[in-house]
Amino acid sequence: MRRRFEPSLPVARAASLRYPVLVALLTQACGSGCSTTLHGDLTEENANEALLALRDRGLTASKVGESSPGGQPRFRIELPPAQMDEGLAVLAESHLPRTAQPGFSEFLRSGRLVPSSSEEQVRLLAALGGELARSLEAVDGLVRARVHIALPAARSVDFNRPSSLKEPPSQPRASVLIKHTKDALLPSDSHIQALISGAVQDLPASNVTVVRVPATSRPPAPRQWSQIGPVTVAKDSAPALKATLGLLLSLNLVLGGGLLWALRRYRVLSKA
Repeated sequence: MRRRFEPSLPVARAASLRYPVLVALLTQACGSGCSTTLHGDLTEENANEALLALRDRGLTASKVGESSPGGQPRFRIELPPAQMDEGLAVLAESHLPRTAQPGFSEFLRSGRLVPSSSEEQVRLLAALGGELARSLEAVDGLVRARVHIALPAARSVDFNRPSSLKEPPSQPRASVLIKHTKDALLPSDSHIQALISGAVQDLPASNVTVVRVPATSRPPAPRQWSQIGPVTVAKDSAPALKATLGLLLSLNLVLGGGLLWALRRYRVLSKA
């Protein structure tokens, strides 16, 4: 009569303990290699710009969608924890993500129901300057743009001085501040002046002042490497690789021990 194969109590206890060990190893591997959020609540355009800047520096960045109460798609940028400091430095150097300039849509949504005439004019000029800045920032290599528009005060008539009626009215003026990368191919001053003067009534192009400022940059930091046996990997990837190798070694030991125990048990049962 063939005996039924049943594991002994120590063997069954050891088998029941190996699963928590594997779970702990998987948790350690995830803690070393999983990603954390570098920046969230981004538009797709801002997320793509940040993603390209980080990957150009050799960082393993990823773009992940996230839920938004307003219905507009929003995204976040994730990095391994070991690359977080370098990622923050890259975004700060690249002036990313860009701050959204307030435009006419924000002008129409905000404010009181019946604003004063002076308040409405100030908000309208700010919205117009934001729209023009957005247009300039669409140029490749232009990091940041600010547009300031100054309208002349209302003309007053001095009846005691009749010659004041013949004085020409004051004209609007505007100034543009542009921060750009070193090798950016930007429009000429005349083109920028034409863009601004065409959007503001009675503003001659000669009254638009353009100031260009190069953005400061630094050379990319050299990658640091680690030696794990015969394998050379980036230093920030070493913890994940070590955890993976440790997990594989543990699995091999568990499987090898189980195979040896099964062979010994089979021999004992064969002799019985």
